[in-house]
Amino acid sequence: MTALALTTLIARGRIDLDADVRRYVPTFPRKEHDFSVRQLAGHLAGIRHYAGDEAYSRTHYASVGDALAIFKDDPLVAPPGKEWRYSSYGYNLLAAVIEQASNKAFLDHMAESVFVPLGMADTEADHIGQIVPHRGRYYVRREGKLLNEPEVDNSNKWASGGILSTTDDLVRFGLAHFDDRLVSPDMRNILWTEQRTSAGANTGYGIGWRTVVDAEGNRWIGHGGGSIGGTTQFWLFPDQQLVIAVASNMTELDYGDLLPRLRNLFTDSPAIRTGCSRPKVG
Repeated sequence: MTALALTTLIARGRIDLDADVRRYVPTFPRKEHDFSVRQLAGHLAGIRHYAGDEAYSRTHYASVGDALAIFKDDPLVAPPGKEWRYSSYGYNLLAAVIEQASNKAFLDHMAESVFVPLGMADTEADHIGQIVPHRGRYYVRREGKLLNEPEVDNSNKWASGGILSTTDDLVRFGLAHFDDRLVSPDMRNILWTEQRTSAGANTGYGIGWRTVVDAEGNRWIGHGGGSIGGTTQFWLFPDQQLVIAVASNMTELDYGDLLPRLRNLFTDSPAIRTGCSRPKVG
């Protein structure tokens, strides 16, 4: 969702993907190497991921900028472009880029550019202190027992894992990417073109989207999501105009071969009818 919001600003000429991130967030400390918005959005910037028990944080942050304090002074984990390193914090920094370019608070821009135009009426920020109708409880399974997961404060990661939604809204979001009126071919090209490391190695990732080809040659474009009390899988199949969204209110739920089996129900591909191996997704 953050990636789509980013491309709306690219389409309006408000963001240059190859510009230095500090052009948009000059308060972010300079690192030993500069990195671009494109590298940041493709997990090639070298920003670190969660450490220790940071995912369980209950600290409230008043703004996107305040939440950057968690990692802004840390060194890069790799020179930009050298290695693909997944980083939720990288997308938090991307939220700050979006705020500056849109001249709006990140969540306001998300509503105006993504949630409202795409009809995602049941998608919103997971504010821990607010009453959110129909918000589920969060669970985890340990040693065969189902336990409650503690509620966390997601104000440190709106752009990377702090949004509540439903499978219906996720499917609406996915189908919008097949509609040129909502997501232009140029925007899709930006989102779905696989990036490469500086050495030319494929990363399996565009901007906000994983790009996977399974053993039968079927193209999967999507993302898995893991948070405290939630595990999701969300995949688009452009050739069939098919979207599959699966969500649970449980930490680290293994869906096994559910995704390929669901895809089998909606495709006439001969390769699928003879059995689809599980692609490496997540």
